[in-house]
Amino acid sequence: MRTFIKHRADASFFPLSLYDQVRLKKLCAVARRLDNAFCIPATSSNFSLRASSTTALISRSGLHKRLLTPRDFIRIQFDGQALRKHAPKPSDETLLH
Repeated sequence: MRTFIKHRADASFFPLSLYDQVRLKKLCAVARRLDNAFCIPATSSNFSLRASSTTALISRSGLHKRLLTPRDFIRIQFDGQALRKHAPKPSDETLLH
């Protein structure tokens, strides 16, 4: 359980539940496998998870997916807007998710 302590919040500073931490760590592992197989070039591609019935967690823009961690996800509304005013920029393709 110790490995989850460093990922207590997402990039928009919302706390991550243990359930979200586990799901995001698995998604990050998938991103690394895809990167190792040369399926996603550098900063292209985005990854997302549904967080609730009205929100999702999406990878932030401009980050190499090989380096993706649970802290690199932004909590957004389904209209593509980050839930926090000063959150990092979500991907330009957010609405496709």
